[in-house]
Amino acid sequence: MRRVFTTLLTALAIFTVLTVSAAAQTAGKPGLLILTHGAPSPNWQESIKKLGERVSALNEKEKTFRAVTAANMEFAKPDTAAGIETLEKAGCDRIIVVPAFICPTSHTHFDVPASLGLYSSPSTRKTLKEENARAAVPHVPVTVTQTISEGDVLDKYVRDEVAALSTNPEEEAVLLISHGDEDHAGLIEPTMRRLLAQACGSKGITKGTWAFCEVGQSYMWSVVPVIKQLAESRKRVLVVGFYLVSSAKTIDRAGTSMGRRGGGGPGGPGGQEGGERKSPLDGIDVKFSERGVIEHPDTPNWVLQSAKEALQ
Repeated sequence: MRRVFTTLLTALAIFTVLTVSAAAQTAGKPGLLILTHGAPSPNWQESIKKLGERVSALNEKEKTFRAVTAANMEFAKPDTAAGIETLEKAGCDRIIVVPAFICPTSHTHFDVPASLGLYSSPSTRKTLKEENARAAVPHVPVTVTQTISEGDVLDKYVRDEVAALSTNPEEEAVLLISHGDEDHAGLIEPTMRRLLAQACGSKGITKGTWAFCEVGQSYMWSVVPVIKQLAESRKRVLVVGFYLVSSAKTIDRAGTSMGRRGGGGPGGPGGQEGGERKSPLDGIDVKFSERGVIEHPDTPNWVLQSAKEALQ
């Protein structure tokens, strides 16, 4: 009788271990949501889709997350609510949200939490309504991580871009441009100072600065004058943009096009009716970076590592 009882206990113990092991493999897995601002551009949407696929492929090696998906706050699908719903349907019992934004701004402080259903105010509710955006209603715990400025991805990116553009450091100046305005200066400037030091120090360039520019809208009066000023003391100006998808080259094209249509802005050059006008940078040797931050090979690694650290 004792032998039978012992055998039963042993069998029960083995069954329990196997059951717990199987449950550990199929339950309790978090989900990873890569959240971006969003844009109506097909290029933007395709770039974000590819980023999600690259992060998912990295996750397949370790399977830290049950599922990985990407979403947009506005302008594009899937939206934030759809991203949360996808991960919940996949069985995720916790969601880590990595905001793919360059630096902390009002977007990351207010808009991201509002779109996730974690923050609400009259102004954020109004904004969501105006943008026809849905706020998520999570049924599992949600954790939001830091922006790309924390970590070394941007440092590697700017060193690589300057190295690709530079040919004679003694004759060159560096200009870094970033989305933002004076309201964001206090949040963004510490990062820009650090990145400028990386950009110049990596090649021995002794002159450089940065400027805030939206996605082309303020280019004619916030960037063009700075390029001209740098060109007064250096033969060549190297311009690197800190945008997730857009490059400095695409910002130049968009900003110049807007200027030709009369979008020069306050105090800047306006458009010219009746035909094309010369580029505002004619006669200046200026080289523009042609990659966005999303194209740097370390960006998917940063996303996955940031999400993993949030689990600790």
